[in-house]
Amino acid sequence: MLFDALALPALAAGNVTPAALAAAGSNATGDTSVRDRLAAVLDPGDQNFPIVTP
Repeated sequence: MLFDALALPALAAGNVTPAALAAAGSNATGDTSVRDRLAAVLDPGDQNFPIVTP
């Protein structure tokens, strides 16, 4: 499966559904079953992770 660069933020947020990728403006081509396998191995990120700490 081939994703364009617009898919990266959606993938990083755990949004690997076709609708989420389309809403991000991404085009995906190839074997779409790969998307489901990718979703199975991604962990949801911690939205409250302190990237920058004082």
